[in-house]
Amino acid sequence: MNFNDSFPGKTVFLLLWMAAGNTFSDPLDTVYWKTFYINTIGVGTGVASEGYRQSMLTNTGGMMPYNIKAGFGAQAPKIGRAAGGYYDYLPSVSAYRDSLNAGRRTDMTIGTHLNALPWSDSADQSVDILHNYLEKYDNGSLLQKDRNGLIRNSSLDQDPTIDETGDSFAFLEMQLTLSPYAPLVHDYILRNTRLAARYFAWLREDAPDIVTFCTLTSETGQNIRNGNFSDYSEWSKQEFHDWLSGSGIYDGKAQYSSISELNSTFGLSYSSWDDVEPPTTVSWNSTSTGLWWQKWHEFRVAQVQHFEQSQMTATREAGWNPDRLFGHQQPGGENDTSDILYTMKATPLSTTFVNDGGNGVTTYGDNAVDTDIFNALYADDKSWGLVEYNPNLTTVAENMTALDSVFNAHAHIICPFHWTLTDNVILGSELETALQQFLAAGSNSAYSGLAEYETTAESRSALWTMSYSSDIETSAGWSSLNVSTGVCYATFGQPSASMDLELDENRHTLISDGYHALSARIFFSNAPSGDLVFQWTDTDNAVASVSVPVEQGWNLCRVNLSELSDWREKEIKNLKLTFAGGAGNSMELDWVQLQACPCWHFNEAGEVTSVRNYLTWSISDGSFTGTGSTGDHYFYLAVDDDRRFIDTERYDRVRIRMTSSTSGTGQFYWWTEDLGYSAVNFSVSAGTHTYELNLSATPRWTGIASKLRLDPVNQAGATCSIDYIALSSLMLPPRTPVYNPIINSPNPVFTWTPGTEPDNSSFLYEFQLATDFGFTNKLINLSGLTNAYHVYIGDSIDGFYWWRVRARRSGTGFVSPWMVPMPLFVNTWDGNSTNDFVNRHSISNITVSNGIWTAQTGSDPYFDLNSGWVDSGDAVNADIYKTLQVRLKISASGTSSDAQFFYFPLDGGTYATTFSVPPDDEWHECTLDLSSLSNWTGMMKRVRLDPTIYSGATVSIDWVRFMPESDGDLDDDGIADSTEGSGDPDNDGLENYRDPDSDGDFMSDADENAAGRNPYDASDIAFHFNTDDDFEGWTNWANITNAAVSDGILSAQSTSTDPYLYTTNCAFSSDQIETIYYKLRGETNALAVFYWKHDEDSAWKVQVVNYTNSPDWQVCAFHVSNSSNWTGTITCLRVDPATSAANQTFAYDWILASDGDLDNDGVPDAFDGLDSTNSTGLENFRNADKTSSPMLIHDLGISSVVQMQMTGYSGYTYILKRSDSLTSPEWITVQAIGPLTANQMMTFEDNTATETNAFYRIFSE
Repeated sequence: MNFNDSFPGKTVFLLLWMAAGNTFSDPLDTVYWKTFYINTIGVGTGVASEGYRQSMLTNTGGMMPYNIKAGFGAQAPKIGRAAGGYYDYLPSVSAYRDSLNAGRRTDMTIGTHLNALPWSDSADQSVDILHNYLEKYDNGSLLQKDRNGLIRNSSLDQDPTIDETGDSFAFLEMQLTLSPYAPLVHDYILRNTRLAARYFAWLREDAPDIVTFCTLTSETGQNIRNGNFSDYSEWSKQEFHDWLSGSGIYDGKAQYSSISELNSTFGLSYSSWDDVEPPTTVSWNSTSTGLWWQKWHEFRVAQVQHFEQSQMTATREAGWNPDRLFGHQQPGGENDTSDILYTMKATPLSTTFVNDGGNGVTTYGDNAVDTDIFNALYADDKSWGLVEYNPNLTTVAENMTALDSVFNAHAHIICPFHWTLTDNVILGSELETALQQFLAAGSNSAYSGLAEYETTAESRSALWTMSYSSDIETSAGWSSLNVSTGVCYATFGQPSASMDLELDENRHTLISDGYHALSARIFFSNAPSGDLVFQWTDTDNAVASVSVPVEQGWNLCRVNLSELSDWREKEIKNLKLTFAGGAGNSMELDWVQLQACPCWHFNEAGEVTSVRNYLTWSISDGSFTGTGSTGDHYFYLAVDDDRRFIDTERYDRVRIRMTSSTSGTGQFYWWTEDLGYSAVNFSVSAGTHTYELNLSATPRWTGIASKLRLDPVNQAGATCSIDYIALSSLMLPPRTPVYNPIINSPNPVFTWTPGTEPDNSSFLYEFQLATDFGFTNKLINLSGLTNAYHVYIGDSIDGFYWWRVRARRSGTGFVSPWMVPMPLFVNTWDGNSTNDFVNRHSISNITVSNGIWTAQTGSDPYFDLNSGWVDSGDAVNADIYKTLQVRLKISASGTSSDAQFFYFPLDGGTYATTFSVPPDDEWHECTLDLSSLSNWTGMMKRVRLDPTIYSGATVSIDWVRFMPESDGDLDDDGIADSTEGSGDPDNDGLENYRDPDSDGDFMSDADENAAGRNPYDASDIAFHFNTDDDFEGWTNWANITNAAVSDGILSAQSTSTDPYLYTTNCAFSSDQIETIYYKLRGETNALAVFYWKHDEDSAWKVQVVNYTNSPDWQVCAFHVSNSSNWTGTITCLRVDPATSAANQTFAYDWILASDGDLDNDGVPDAFDGLDSTNSTGLENFRNADKTSSPMLIHDLGISSVVQMQMTGYSGYTYILKRSDSLTSPEWITVQAIGPLTANQMMTFEDNTATETNAFYRIFSE
């Protein structure tokens, strides 16, 4: 359409709007793929956003058109300007929340630009931001280099720590390499891009009516600021080698089959790929020199495009639908050697042609009206946009023509630049007037750049935005109801009230199989008296419904519809919501969404491709119908590897509604990049049937499916009519209601909410925490969780992680997709950095030593706890973390003990609580219960500590940490926190109440408690190998084969003379154990060896004993406490069996530790002995019979007094007894000592013996 032809003036625009209002469009008409978006950059989030809305809708009577939406650019996070190494340069994303609030306030859409390289840098190299850190890293090794090996203009010092110079874009002087072979750059940029994109996607889950699209970092390319060609860094050279040879990330994509082919093509003489040097002579002619230069240039362009692709994929993986993603490149002329964008910057238009999203370019001036650019973008991908746009024209008519040309070329989005910036200001300009007129002229026009089958499923979701009063068709039971700025506000007039959502059934019905879930955002002022009921009526007047639990406050409801038989295969003509509340209570409905799923309704010929082996076929009346010429007839569905692919993680149910003239076997095929093609068969019966394929248990249904094919039935001559093919989820993925990427607690809490599964509400959860987005390095992998939260309990963690969760429906095989990973940075203020505490007032002479932060105070001293982004609202989630713990000491002259903790809620206000810290130069552990503070709720944007009232005081802080609210058993080990206390027997820094393995002995406190072991004493370590195939942590071995655990024995075979097994699942205090025992069986008599490591030395320490009982069992005892190397925290145990050659078998019956009295009978192991002299079969030191083994004393006549010493234990009485014979023993009491009040060394004496030899035993009681 051409708006200029039909627009003589403003009055006509008002008439057009009024006319458009008479022809109502319901949400089926206003889906994303039918809507054109204008999102102006630079509007801001304050009152300017209201003024912007008024301006844009000047000619529409203040109403937003249905299919052309005016919005604005969200305040983008500065990914490369991420401040502060303290938090490893995480970008602050809180500005997105401000943008969302402005979008809700004005009922306008927002999009974002994920600006990374090379933007948001600082020319001042002293500023602690990510760009500068990477630029200065390793003396500039990560920077692009030009042909002369320089990082900046040759007239300047090449020191990267020196400030960048030049115009307002001086920060572009030095630029980081784009090569993914520079992992530090690559990993930081991808991490920060994912983090920002994930937050914006998370906001979209909460506000799909507002949060609309993402574009990538702006105009990435090779550095041109020094007027030379880049990039000749070592990273780029290595990548060039691999690109030519098909190695590394280019595996299988070689440009040349051999170095010889490369040499012969360009007249070169390299002997290996690593010797290849990129050319430095610029030439665009057809000589060998020119062709070699052009090959290097081809790589430079490919490198830029590869960077664009990596950004696009990372953003898509962070939760963005490809239809809502757009590149952001400059449209350099393709093969235009006069265009610096093509030659030096290496950014021809084609660098935006990547998969996982649409095309996007910057256009100013002539480019903003260049239809050749527009047509090239549309030819490559029909989803495209102008992500910076300003034609810089001087008349309204010219600007209207420019906007017309963009719309008629089928751009999906434009982002006018810049609302207020002087160089391209829109506010008050002719472009502002043109935008006003364009919106009004287009009020009755739908965007037509895409066909439905050319879009992803998410683009087809039906969304009632509550932007129009007509979104509500009818209502009942309300005392008042009105729609304003994107919200329906209503007050209950009676306990039950309802509203029908607008659906123009006179023009179309809603086909249920195209939608798999319902979601809505609803607020209740009071606790609702019942569930939300979603009801539908089909064209046969059948009525069905589903209930969704709701509660007071805001609710994000999500319910799975696809597994409801009453929902499927219906033509819906009415949708109703029924609410339960009390008269006078209020309700706010923000939006309602029916989430579309991949579904082929066969309304258009383009829904199928490559129809093969049919006599005839057609698409009409919503069906594909054909007759096969052979038994192998098939067709492909409209799917590709660019945007319209299928994420198999999201969809695992296939439904096919088909009428067949005969029975047989059907096949459903799919293709993935890693596995190629796969298929499942299904039985086909004659007649009309719906076939359901559950692919969740099919191992090859994984990754991204870029092709789908249906072979309806394997019978020649069969006629089949397919009504629809739909993919849906067996379950909805959980969603976290909280985005709080920085947690200042050693026990971070992860929370989530499952979707509503109407026919089964019982769930089990799987939880994973990993150091990487792909979860290849998992720290935690839990399953069977019953609560919709997890409190991390275990060894201290710090730094950056990703976490995710999925749900299982109890009693079924149904598993949800994984939640899109969420970021987490764990940091506790542990006194190791001067930046633990910031925004300091009257604090000086700060030092950090051995984990203690120390400073001197002046008048009114205080500081903020460094929670990341002060005043951003991301500091502390007060609904989860209810306790503050501080360990500090104050040295001052005085007696007052006042200290204060201040907190600043995101919603406003300043609050404080006082606690006591005596200024006595002694350490104090202070615990502040914040749960009783009325304003400790929601998000805190800032937290502050005033450690003392004294000036001139010395403040020392060991640690400060927030702790989550506990249910009385924080570590969930079945032992109350109050019982466990704050002891730390394994010295791991975790108090018992938050340590699941308090003694660090391989077994959890819960398991030890159940087994009757002491969870706070590692001396009862025991490995009995009583469960088949359970190595109990001894899973590391060397020079061993055929290892197995069976019938209570760990056995294996040596492959050399040095076989061994070891475990690292330990961290216990060495002073708890005196002896390690194991029971060994081997083929030969040799040395049996025990090794260990401790935290103070990574080298193995060793003790040996002789194994002399081959081939039978022998107990080997290692008295480790006698070794000076048995010290600190023991971190690794190793056993070396007695073998002298390869191919010898050996076995362990058990491995045990002892504190000197393993059986706790009061008699030391040394007196009990290793033999078994009792009926139990247990060795004496393991048999708690409270008596030692008999000891034979010879030649009593030599001395009239027999003496012996033994350690005694508190609470025991010890009795020395004597017998002259073991044949018919008569044990006579000689002496009793005890009961002892403490552990001590005892001395027994006997001066009554009369025989030459006697036997002695010591009894305990």
